[in-house]
Amino acid sequence: MTPVEARRALQNAAGWFKSTYSGANGGCVEVTLTIPGTVGLRDSKLGKRSPIVVFDVIQWCSLLVEVSTDRLTNTNGAAIVIASPEQWEVRPADGSTEALRFNGTEWHAFRNGVRAGQFGVQGE
Repeated sequence: MTPVEARRALQNAAGWFKSTYSGANGGCVEVTLTIPGTVGLRDSKLGKRSPIVVFDVIQWCSLLVEVSTDRLTNTNGAAIVIASPEQWEVRPADGSTEALRFNGTEWHAFRNGVRAGQFGVQGE
């Protein structure tokens, strides 16, 4: 599946979820693992209107290491994460101008979920 095909499939995918550390009515990083071999990441505040960053399993596992260790090396091959004191911006590494923007509360909820193992891919 090409990244374009994956993004299209993810737009209609079920099973999007966010960390249990995020607030009940707050926005957060939202993920779906429902398409085998593909992971989608979007902004829950935007729902289906959100841009989607597409990862294969290896890229996703690499991002999870970066997030859990607070070492954003941007070497996962799928996304570039730019951190500032008040905002985390996630852009596809393919040069797309679309970006996801998360505040500190949203990003830390995601990071805490990563550390708790909530976003792992089965079999990895």
